[in-house]
Amino acid sequence: MVEPCPRSSAMATVRQGKLYLYGGMFEVGDRQFTLSDFYCLDLHKMDRWEVLVEMDPKEEEEEHPVVQEGETVTDYQIRTEQYWIKLARANMGPNAKDKKVAKVAVAMAKVFYEDQ
Repeated sequence: MVEPCPRSSAMATVRQGKLYLYGGMFEVGDRQFTLSDFYCLDLHKMDRWEVLVEMDPKEEEEEHPVVQEGETVTDYQIRTEQYWIKLARANMGPNAKDKKVAKVAVAMAKVFYEDQ
């Protein structure tokens, strides 16, 4: 059974009866890691978490594309689309459907943009 690790400062939203949980901070001793994992829980069933993007905190050392001054979220998503698709694909695996990878990539870019 998979479930998100304990975290703080995560982004969460509910849409069509599903809870989506993205990222946050995870602490181990005096070290703090930024998470970019993405989970979904059907609130009607409440039986299991679905992993949309699994992320190893050790991989989080890389820098995501910087939000440019005055850039809207839509402009940021368009400019950095290939980066986020590549990151989502790498974490979702080669068998994930392109449409689902694209949706996850858009959500990841939005959450990153809003966190800046």
